Amino acid sequence: MGMLIIKQYMKLTFRSLCSLLASTPRALKAAGTKYIPDHSTLVKFSASVDPSLLDKILNSVAMMLCNDEITMAMDATGFSCSKASRHFEKRMKQMGAQVASVRNYTKASIAVDTSTLAVLACETSMSDVHDVKHVPKILDKVAAGGYDVRHVVADRGYDSENVHERILERLNAEPVIPARDMTGRHGDKGKMRGKNRKRMVSAFPAEIYRCRCLIETVNSMIKRKMGDTVLGHSDESRHKEVVCRCISHNLIRVFETGAT
Repeated sequence: MGMLIIKQYMKLTFRSLCSLLASTPRALKAAGTKYIPDHSTLVKFSASVDPSLLDKILNSVAMMLCNDEITMAMDATGFSCSKASRHFEKRMKQMGAQVASVRNYTKASIAVDTSTLAVLACETSMSDVHDVKHVPKILDKVAAGGYDVRHVVADRGYDSENVHERILERLNAEPVIPARDMTGRHGDKGKMRGKNRKRMVSAFPAEIYRCRCLIETVNSMIKRKMGDTVLGHSDESRHKEVVCRCISHNLIRVFETGAT
């Protein structure tokens, strides 16, 4: 498992990871093995890994960092599925080449502890789904992790009475989500529905909401250190890559903070 995490941390392919292990004994020791595997063995092992096991590892590392009474932030970000640029695609099409679109991407929704910047849960999908679609699975994973969540902050893209109710039901936490502007196209004022949404209009906790921007910091940290491109050919393999990057991020936070 350590090899998969090292692969994501160092932005390597399976072949380049095997070359690194062969040339660097310390890397072989860090990966927890005495033998240099063939790259095809690593590919088969990666395919056999249960995604729920990665979620448990992510949770275990996050628990080393998290304190009591967590303020959790939710947001989504995108990982490109190709290293080809739009300029490359355009030029190749001008030359008459058949080039598949490179604009598809993996959408990843993550939940973060705003005090430690630890990733608590991660969910991905290939299609350009709305952020709200990932909320049930994210909340289920956070609830299964046993975190003491007091507030859940998210931007107004998550403004839905159903999301408010799910947060209250699954985590027994206070949702802090700004209400959307209900003004219509022609200036007519729409009706605000839902008691929780109305509460956000009348008594919005701005002090708590200010920490929402920290999830953007975490997204930036992961992409700057480990890249914004996933190389897997299937939805599941791309999901595993993103979760392994979240695990690597949490391990970095453990080393930086000296958590035990």
